[in-house]
Amino acid sequence: MDMNGPAKKTPMMRKVEEERGEILEILLPKLINDMGFGEAADYLGISKATVNYCRLKLGIEIKHIA
Repeated sequence: MDMNGPAKKTPMMRKVEEERGEILEILLPKLINDMGFGEAADYLGISKATVNYCRLKLGIEIKHIA
């Protein structure tokens, strides 16, 4: 598997991956599902908008279940 994923990762995205030891394609869905956007952002040290930007850039879909 290509560690840079389908989209070109920004330096910030690569930095977060290095700090957490996991690629964002795996890490973001787990954090968002477990914590929500706000707490995931706080955990990663980035804004909620940046979490959403990374999610969109990497093609990670979020499904809301009622």
